[in-house]
Parts: sequence; structure tokens; C-alpha cells
Amino acid sequence: MRLRFLIVLLSAASVVASVSGCGSGSSAWVTITPQYGTVQAGQALAFAADVHGLTDTTVTWSADAGAIDAGGTYTAPPVPGPYRITAVANGDARVKQTVTVTVTQAPQTGVRTLSAPRYVPGSRLTVTISVIPDASAGVYAVEETFPPLWTISNVSHGGLVDAANGKVKWFFTDSLARTLTFDATPPAGESGDRTFVGTLVVDANPPISIIGKATIGP
Repeated sequence: MRLRFLIVLLSAASVVASVSGCGSGSSAWVTITPQYGTVQAGQALAFAADVHGLTDTTVTWSADAGAIDAGGTYTAPPVPGPYRITAVANGDARVKQTVTVTVTQAPQTGVRTLSAPRYVPGSRLTVTISVIPDASAGVYAVEETFPPLWTISNVSHGGLVDAANGKVKWFFTDSLARTLTFDATPPAGESGDRTFVGTLVVDANPPISIIGKATIGP
């Protein structure tokens, strides 16, 4: 008499199934690479899955938090912590593997870029500041000091121009990362190197200097 059997072996990392057949069994399993992952909040980490013992070698991905696309690219959520990534074989939903990814806090940063390597007197230059506050921030402020006598326009995200102190200022009551921009126009006849200096202040913490391109010449 032929015996039909089903043996399911469970482990913390994977599921291996021995599928019933005509007198013999066949094993199938999924292997995720990497087996362990660490990624900063809001950043991406690529996973791959190999399916063994099935004709259909594709998988469906899922994640506890954050998002993972059909190709296995995981985008971490803003809140740090351990989260589970699972790949389920499309050929047999019993065959799957789960791994843990650790999401760490992204460093608080402010990075400046300028739209041109040199300025032209009388022509607008766009200043871009990419800001990432702490994920637990309640409020944060950005201040950017611009060169004297330069004209400021097109300030994004509701920023204000403090002409008396030569600054562009923003204030936010959340912890969202933002890309801030404004246009700066040097006066006619401007010459020599000019410098932008800025700070990011999160809650009541000490100011963090905005890094990146700071000095520009004609």
C-alpha cells in the first residue's frame, strides 16, 4: 500500500516541506539573502530570495513595517526597531522564509548643494538644503545665512527671509525630512568668494552645522 505523507519541518528561519507523491517525497525551501540586515530609517536595503525544489522560483514579499517591492527592495520605516521580512514561494505558500532586519535611527543631518559651481553677478543661484531631523523630533528649525547684499527669492516650504540678519529661516512642528530651496542673486559687480552658513536645531538640542558646498566664487 502506498503511503501518502506530509512532513513539515519548522525552524526560526525557514519552512521546509516534504510534499506527498507517488512513493517518494521532494523537498522545497526558500533562502533569503542577506539573512540579517541593518538599515537606517527611511533608507533602502535589497533582499534576494532563492527557491529550491519548485518549478516556480518566484516569491511574494511582505514586511512587518516599511515597504518591500516585488523585486525585494525594502524601504525602512521612520521608526527604529526590529522588523520581519518574509518571502513566500508562489509555487507553494507553505514554503517560505522569514528574516529580521534592524532599522536604526538615521543621523540628523542638513546638507547644502548649490546649483552652479560659480556665481554670475546679477544671475540667480539656487540653494538646496536636504534636512533629516531625528524621527522622534517634536519641532525643528533651519537657518541659513547668505552673503551680504545678495537678494533672496522663491523660498520653499513657507520659509521667511530675515533681511536684517541676512538669514533664511524655517520652522516645522514635526519630524519629516524635507528638501528646502531658495534662490540667491548676487549684486551686479560682486566679486570674490562668498559663503553660506547654516544650522539645524532639533527640539532643544545644540545646533548641527549644515554641511556640503558652502563657499562659491565668480
